[in-house]
Amino acid sequence: MSTYNCRKNRILAWLNATMKVYRKLFEQITSTENLFTVFSVLNPIFEPTFIAHSFSCRKGKGTHRAVNALDRMLRSVSRNATRPCFVLKCDIHQFFASVDHDILLNILVRRLKDEKTLVLLREIIESFTAKDPTIFGLIGIPIGNLTSQFFANIYLNELDQFIKHALRIKRYIRYTDDCVVVAGNREELESVLVPIRSFLKEHLYLDLQEPMKNANVSW
Repeated sequence: MSTYNCRKNRILAWLNATMKVYRKLFEQITSTENLFTVFSVLNPIFEPTFIAHSFSCRKGKGTHRAVNALDRMLRSVSRNATRPCFVLKCDIHQFFASVDHDILLNILVRRLKDEKTLVLLREIIESFTAKDPTIFGLIGIPIGNLTSQFFANIYLNELDQFIKHALRIKRYIRYTDDCVVVAGNREELESVLVPIRSFLKEHLYLDLQEPMKNANVSW
């Protein structure tokens, strides 16, 4: 599992200097897993912005609930397997290695105004880079790290909001960098694929894995 290379004393200094409302929480923390502390402090700020059907690394969510939600969508669209049902599965190509540091930090800035907090988050994020950073900036966050899962939700929440509000797609589920759209006909799925691909490319500097899976579902 990859990790961030951020000094422990920098995190502790931030905890002592900022977020005074969480002082009691800080005093109770004895673990050396300080990135979990950062997650514990920041998660309440971003959690209300996430859509209901984002299931990765969130309290009360998880894989089982994601599967159950998908099952309900499939049964609803197919009228309990009596009508055709189609699923578009999107997998983002090398997601964790492709997260753009500047884009992630700009998203964080929209919700966080404390300068010391932002300085610390920049140090955490930029302490790790993928093997092949672009000439335009640093990219990549560690795979399997709790803070990276949290950053992934923040980053891809941009996609979630676009799909739910701009495209007005009702039956959509995301688990980390995998997402599905459920519809009653193939044409509806084909019509949303281009704008989804374009949004990822233009706004998040991400690409979809090829080939796309567009399948008829039956029980």
